[in-house]
Amino acid sequence: GMNVFKVIFGSLHWALLLLSNCVYNSRTNEQNTLAHVLTDPERETLQATHKGFIEVYALYDHSYVSQFNNTYEAENYILQIFKYANAVFQKVEVMIVLLGIEKVDRVTLSGGIDVSIGNLLAYKKTFSIEHDYLMLFTNDQIDGKLRSIYFAEGMCHSEKSAGVVKASIPASVTLVAWIVANQLALSLGMRNDTDKCVCHEQHCIMQEVPRRP
Repeated sequence: GMNVFKVIFGSLHWALLLLSNCVYNSRTNEQNTLAHVLTDPERETLQATHKGFIEVYALYDHSYVSQFNNTYEAENYILQIFKYANAVFQKVEVMIVLLGIEKVDRVTLSGGIDVSIGNLLAYKKTFSIEHDYLMLFTNDQIDGKLRSIYFAEGMCHSEKSAGVVKASIPASVTLVAWIVANQLALSLGMRNDTDKCVCHEQHCIMQEVPRRP
């Protein structure tokens, strides 16, 4: 399981500069919520101990949660995903801060990639929690065999800092964590491996995410 996390992001150092300049704030109103927003002391601690941190808010829909016996199992699966994804980013002193997990059924994933991500971004505009990235977990058919929708270099742009991840059980937690880590890295501005830039390990984070489940 952990073999997939042996690879350190070789080219992430320059992407950290992009992250450090991310001043995007997605707060749309002052509505109180149950999600945990980082306090100033918490931010100061992270800034002192890490080169950067990414505040992610996770959403999931009915198609995702219906794969589990109950909501607890569904949300615990997401927690485990981010635990493993964080193990990757910790290698370069970046922390993924999971602000909250929430069920939402107002985002329709149909009509192709553009429509699906557009629906998520439309929902994002109504979202009141301050965050860097909004990620939706689903088991719906996205578009063909796609398992991830995102915007390359979208992290610092409020209209692009969101993505969809297909999590089909019994997919392993480590496999979905790889997709999550890959999506976040691409959103920061990294690129998938090419013929001229390859990883020599059996499993590498920046390998292109496979289309087939």
